[in-house]
Amino acid sequence: MTKPQIFAISALAALGALSAIPASAHPGHGIGSPHAHLSEPGQKAGAVTPLHEVEKAMRDHHPVKGPLKPGLKSFHDTLHPLWHDYFPKKDYGSIKAKVGELERKARELAAVPLPPSARAQRAKRDALSAAVKDLTASVQDDKKFASAFAKVHEAFEALSLAARDR
Repeated sequence: MTKPQIFAISALAALGALSAIPASAHPGHGIGSPHAHLSEPGQKAGAVTPLHEVEKAMRDHHPVKGPLKPGLKSFHDTLHPLWHDYFPKKDYGSIKAKVGELERKARELAAVPLPPSARAQRAKRDALSAAVKDLTASVQDDKKFASAFAKVHEAFEALSLAARDR
């Protein structure tokens, strides 16, 4: 993955564009698809790069630093299996069992003091807190819960991106 590709993916992720690709635009690679459509050197134009490789390249190139790092890691440790193991299987019961833990970890993140210059991080952190609150309010309706959980994941990714050293 080249630095310009990493930057492009970072920008698209920050804008939410990666999760907003309609399924009709890329058959088999629609919303929630674990792929990014960027070619690697030596790949045929339009080749698909697995999104986990893009995410790893972003983490390696732009590590999370600063006061949010421990809280983001803790939140991620809970969110990761829910998103990658249970959500694809629509195992909402297993996710709902961890909502209280997500709430607690979101409160811990919200309590971390940030410098006045960290406006973007504060805004993204507030968005994550709101998304977790909406998740809690939606536990009685699986369709709303699934949508709210996707928004929690999206908000977490946006906060993680904002917390990376640029």
